[in-house]
Amino acid sequence: MIGIAIAEANRSPKSKWLKSQVATAGLDPVEVFKSAFDVAMRENGYALVWSEPVMEGDNASTRRDIAGLRKAYIASSHDAQLDVNFGFIGYAAAGSGDGAPYRPTAVLSVRLLSADGRDVLFEDQIIYNSVFPGRPKAITLNPDPRYRYPDFDDLKAAGPTAVEGLPPAFTAVALELARQLKP
Repeated sequence: MIGIAIAEANRSPKSKWLKSQVATAGLDPVEVFKSAFDVAMRENGYALVWSEPVMEGDNASTRRDIAGLRKAYIASSHDAQLDVNFGFIGYAAAGSGDGAPYRPTAVLSVRLLSADGRDVLFEDQIIYNSVFPGRPKAITLNPDPRYRYPDFDDLKAAGPTAVEGLPPAFTAVALELARQLKP
């Protein structure tokens, strides 16, 4: 997982600010996603078994493809295997003009495989606030309009309210994934 970020050329200080706000709020994006997905899948009749960690950190040695999904899988004793990776979570703007506000953004890559790890049963990306070019085939979700900031100063001024806009993004991608996997 890349971590909480701001999509913009000079994003490092902005990303650090958002990460500190998220840490202060005690928000764990993976736990929000995991909880919402687990509940939705149980409603679909599935019981999930989670590996720990659910998503590896930046320094993990697992070989991954461009979407952040594993390049190789080992057989599992469960019915299927699900590989998920957040390629981006945070706030992003489609540009730098007034018509391109910062909004909560999440990019989830997902691959469902057979128990032996050989057959891909489902593979896609789910993007909440599609601002990144070159992903026309991804499943896209519109962001919550309540969390819309014309520029970074407005986002920063929102402080804790801006952080409140992130859980709906993680929950929305979890629920959409569960909907996609519904029998």
